[in-house]
Parts: sequence; C-alpha cells; structure tokens
Amino acid sequence: MVSRLPDPGASRGRPIRAGSPLVIAVINTVAELVVDNQRVYLARLAKRVAGTENDGRERQRLLLLADWRSRRYPCRWLAHSPLAGWAGMLWAMGPLRSAADAGELGYTLRCLDRAMSDDPAPVHWSGVHPELIAHVVRRAAGVAERASHPEGHVTEFAMAELVSGEFAEIAHHVPVSSMREDALDLVEQLIAGCLPEPEFPVGDAAEAWLGRGWS
Repeated sequence: MVSRLPDPGASRGRPIRAGSPLVIAVINTVAELVVDNQRVYLARLAKRVAGTENDGRERQRLLLLADWRSRRYPCRWLAHSPLAGWAGMLWAMGPLRSAADAGELGYTLRCLDRAMSDDPAPVHWSGVHPELIAHVVRRAAGVAERASHPEGHVTEFAMAELVSGEFAEIAHHVPVSSMREDALDLVEQLIAGCLPEPEFPVGDAAEAWLGRGWS
C-alpha cells in the first residue's frame, strides 16, 4: 500500500515505502484534513512508516484508532457544549486498552445518545447544531462496539471502516485547528504503535486539552 504526500525538499510527491496498511490509510485521510504547513509535517511523519507493516503492533494501532474515533474525537465536540460533563467522563475512562474497554465505552456512548434524544437542545451550541454532535456520538458508539469484538475480528473491522469512509467522514466536520492537531498526534501514535498510559484522574492537563479548540 503506497501513499503520496508532498516531500518537504521537493516540488513533487514521493511515494512512501510499504508499511502498516492502517497507518498509511489514516495518513491519506489526514492529508485531506490539514492545512499546508501541517501537510509538510505530515510528510515528515510519513517517512517513519517504513518497517511498520510486520512489527507486531497492528492490534495496538487498531485500539488507538478506535479510541481516537470513539472517545477523543467526540470529547472535543462535547467539551464545547452544555454536555461538557460527559466529555470529562469519557476522558476519565482512559484510553482503550482492550476489547472490554471498548465495550464499556460503547455502552456509555449509547447512554449519552439516549440522554440527548430524551432532552434535545433547542438552540445551537458554540455555533454547532446539537444534531451534529448527536451524529458524532452515534457513530462513535458504533466504532467502540465494533472494537469490542474478539481480537480475531478487529482487523477486519478496522480496515472495513476505513474503506467505507468512517474515518474519512471526519473531513466534513473539522472546522478548527485543534482537531487537525489531534489528527497529527494520532498519526504519531499509530506509527509508534504503543498504547498510552491511563489518563485519569482528570486534572489540569486534561482540562487544558478539553478546553483547547474552536480557534
């Protein structure tokens, strides 16, 4: 699988050598989200993809991707709405480290979806319609639920979601610089393929991250 990004030292794109199909698929999508200066940085990151294809870390990468799509990404939207308390709750659950974690996250997101349906907001939140946030939450719940499947089904889930445009759909809902920065952070994490340590309890660093954005 090959991706093309602008090479920082050349006028034309240069192919990225073979690596993890998941990492390359995400890089191709993120390239459509970021602005020019970030694309140069992404091109530098892409040079580190070589050697990731058979490094034994694909399972961790799948959990990292599911965590970003089903927890960190909805957190960014919820933090700037009357449902900010749910953002803090999702953050405090910590990053996904197993299928069981994904199942718990999926259940929590379904509870949030039901709460939003029972008490729909009549006004826009920070310029964003509540239905858009509800859509983000529903899709996130679906990703978490699929990631909770036994390990043997996860690779099929992840690649099917990428191919079908689940991750690419984010391109339509990334109006702020902080979300683009989050996507670049995700690429770095996927290349490394190492699961992060738990992020709880929620402290100043988490509050700063949740409060960053809409700039």
